[in-house]
Amino acid sequence: MMLRAHLLALLILLTGCSSSMRSTTVDPDILQVREEHRLLSLYSTNPLPRMQTLEQRQIQTPRGMLTLQCYAPGGTNLPVILLLPSIDFQTGDIVTHDRIARTLAIDTPAVVILPNLPQNPEATLRTAAETASATMEWMTTRTGRLGGAANCLTIVGEGASALHALNLAAMQRDRGDVSIRGLILVTPALHPYGIPEERMLGNLPETYILPTAQGPDSDTATALANVLDEAGTAVTMRPQLTNEPLRIAWALADHDIYETVLEVARLVRKIAAGCAEDQLSETF
Repeated sequence: MMLRAHLLALLILLTGCSSSMRSTTVDPDILQVREEHRLLSLYSTNPLPRMQTLEQRQIQTPRGMLTLQCYAPGGTNLPVILLLPSIDFQTGDIVTHDRIARTLAIDTPAVVILPNLPQNPEATLRTAAETASATMEWMTTRTGRLGGAANCLTIVGEGASALHALNLAAMQRDRGDVSIRGLILVTPALHPYGIPEERMLGNLPETYILPTAQGPDSDTATALANVLDEAGTAVTMRPQLTNEPLRIAWALADHDIYETVLEVARLVRKIAAGCAEDQLSETF
């Protein structure tokens, strides 16, 4: 009941924010879908794993205050996941993606950070990208006390948030920061922005793309993988059994796509194993 009350309080807070935006150009249909998705999360019968530590933080960004949810299953030297909410930039937030954050935290196990990124159409892609970057900066010195390993971060992005993941990795590469060790892009959806230019995608951390077997994102995923490969980034395609984009099913950690959730957890563990090997070689 305490967890449900916590989520309900978040829903009231976010719905209030949505209500205040109704006088702007936001389509009422989008606002309705947002509320529907949050209610689906609140009243879903899917498992709601308990965390040893669940914290909410408010951080300052160039675009204003940002709310983060921090999930820690318990343990030390755990891999860290930055989970970027999507549902096509319009409805994903810390309410809708609470279950998938908890599930990844438990199944990996890992420390998971979930930012409440600004959404379209109120915010531009650039605004959301800058906010995601501020989350990265906050994480560099904060995840250790939650049990997270330093310099062993995996960015997980579903759907449209694949663009944020690629952008963050490119920014960190240009800064010479090697804390991002892997990208996992689940059923990436890049419309209407398109695939980034090859010069942006060179020498990124190892990237795993999990497209649907024959869904509408499979061609996009293949084209993205080809550009990453040509740019010199190690990329692996792992098609999933489903033929539909995951979207809200992913956000709710739905039973039908649980194999995909487990696959993400396995990949994060694989990336973390590489981190451990590098640390060992540096010691000797």
